[in-house]
Amino acid sequence: MPLWTLCALLSARPAAAAKVVEAPPIQTSVNPRGAPVVVPAGAPSLQAPSLPTAGLFPTVVNAPSLTPSAAARPQQAAAAVPQPSPQALQAAPLTPSAVPALPAAEGKAGSLDAADSTPQPKKPAARRLISGAKATAEVLAGAPRLPGAYLPQTPARTQAGPPRPMSSLAPAAAVDAVTLRALARTDRRESRDFVRKVYRGRLLKELGGTSEAATAVAAAEEAGVDLETFFEGRERSLSEERRRVEAARPQERRSALAEELALATRSPRRRPAASKPSGLGPGDGSAAGTSEDLGTLGYVLEQRRRYAASGRHTFSIRPYIQRKFTPSLLAFLAAHPDVGVRIYAGSEQAGLSALAKDGFTERIALESTRWTNFSKVLARDPATGKTALALLAPAGRSYKRSLSAHFLYTYPDAPPGWPLDPARIRVFDAGAPAAVDFAAVLAEEGLDPDVVVIGNPEQLHGKVAELGAAGGKPWIGRVGGFRRPELAGTVYAVGERRVLSVKIDPYLYGDRAGELVRAAAARSTKPRTIIFTGTAGSLGGEVGLRDVVVPGSFARTDGTVGRLVSGARNLALDLFRRLGLDRLSGVHLDTPHGSVDSILFEDAAWLRSHGDGPSPLETVEVEAADVAEAAAATGSRFYLFLRVSDVLDSPQADYAKTDLAPRPRGAAVDRGEAMLEMIRESL
Repeated sequence: MPLWTLCALLSARPAAAAKVVEAPPIQTSVNPRGAPVVVPAGAPSLQAPSLPTAGLFPTVVNAPSLTPSAAARPQQAAAAVPQPSPQALQAAPLTPSAVPALPAAEGKAGSLDAADSTPQPKKPAARRLISGAKATAEVLAGAPRLPGAYLPQTPARTQAGPPRPMSSLAPAAAVDAVTLRALARTDRRESRDFVRKVYRGRLLKELGGTSEAATAVAAAEEAGVDLETFFEGRERSLSEERRRVEAARPQERRSALAEELALATRSPRRRPAASKPSGLGPGDGSAAGTSEDLGTLGYVLEQRRRYAASGRHTFSIRPYIQRKFTPSLLAFLAAHPDVGVRIYAGSEQAGLSALAKDGFTERIALESTRWTNFSKVLARDPATGKTALALLAPAGRSYKRSLSAHFLYTYPDAPPGWPLDPARIRVFDAGAPAAVDFAAVLAEEGLDPDVVVIGNPEQLHGKVAELGAAGGKPWIGRVGGFRRPELAGTVYAVGERRVLSVKIDPYLYGDRAGELVRAAAARSTKPRTIIFTGTAGSLGGEVGLRDVVVPGSFARTDGTVGRLVSGARNLALDLFRRLGLDRLSGVHLDTPHGSVDSILFEDAAWLRSHGDGPSPLETVEVEAADVAEAAAATGSRFYLFLRVSDVLDSPQADYAKTDLAPRPRGAAVDRGEAMLEMIRESL
């Protein structure tokens, strides 16, 4: 727009400014041509802008025809341009190409504003005028929308000739920038409300659930205490000995927690205000962008059909899904059948780069919580108008399959249209496999460990610290450590030998645990020992909550038929027998164990097949089979034992309850002591 035109518009009197009047929410309406505008059931209500009779179209749509002298007299110039009649609009419809381009949004070029939580600043008069004209032109073109929002046009709506009927337009065309921003703000609010609810429940449970406890928690919230920061910070600060004392004396724990909460209420530790996120740019990094054949999700579809017939799941599935995807986001996907789900497995930067190469250059970041081990982005292709929910996940098979499963299972009170059509889900590989990333970390840290311990690093650290505090010269000591986005490790020395205790980020590890074993084996051909410990779910029977299991066989059990891992020998069986641990109550040896890529696969049909089938399982989790398979393939010595944290198909498997409770601790076996014995034996 020429500078003189902009100045003229800025100096125009209010009477000449564009006005878009909001009507009450509608479900069905008629646009100026008589074409029906139908809002999908469950979609956010759209506001229908009314069409002003003067002052808007003459001064904006036909702005290129203004002369400098006319620009100095905006009122006369407005009156000099003929008003378009309904008949003329039918013969020569307005198109957005006749409207000046919207000024570029702040932030990185080619990207939407991020999901900012602060109100947008008021636009200057000229910018409001342009935006209003675009909104009206959009309505005349037959697109449902929110008032004042600009939507990049699809080729079908910019071609010559009369507009296509609304029924033939892609539903994705109805999703504009304002709708996406509003959804992002709602997602942020619901995510934070969910986190507050979880930690409020945790504190109330820890404090005994009394009315006095509720009053104390309410007072802390009123004072501005961030309950998540308070609770997690306190748990991290407790010593291992203090935890043991408090676990043995619940009343002492409650008293100490109440005292610390009261102190925090008097001196609240507020979470630092997050800076306003900027629009996500294309980013750097490689982008393989290879689409995974949907056939690899066939077992998920089989499970979903079986689950639909069984009518229930082995745990409360709704809170499990909604702690990663808010109800508003799920309802949005269900109400917009043309909005796809695109899963990019790799680094976040590589995923963003692949997303941009696929044409989705306009993006809004969604909220992530501590339970969300991936990034969520609302993305749009401005050339086609297509919209998608993009999930940027870590590399690996487990994350791709697990994220896909979130959209393929139903749950109580699911929105209409749920679960999603599998054809809407596309899976891509973006960036290097996990083994390549792990190998790079080990090389940069100069590590070629003799023993790799995966899982429960705090247990081993506590035991090594006890040896040092006992006096004398301990046989094992800490000599270093590192923390990377994908891997955090502590290095211990036993003479000239090195022990690496690691935690893989993010949780759950999935097949990334097996990739770490392969990356370590690639460092050299020397003998190596792998120790894995973690938590598992019991399928019932003899194995109960807090029990310890030492599996004798491992199987991949994503579907209803398992695949046994061959060549894996669990040396922990011999160690437990030699130490006499097999005689303790709650210790189970040589049990059959299954692994899945997502606990969502553990529905009622899965439980019937693997719990009561010809080869029943005792326990299940997500990493053991991959670790056992990688250890067998690399010729590594292999130790594995697990603690039972929940029981399938029982009240203990209800995630709405177990999420609020402290994680149970093994009662019969000191896991740190067991790991030390395994290290001593292997070296």
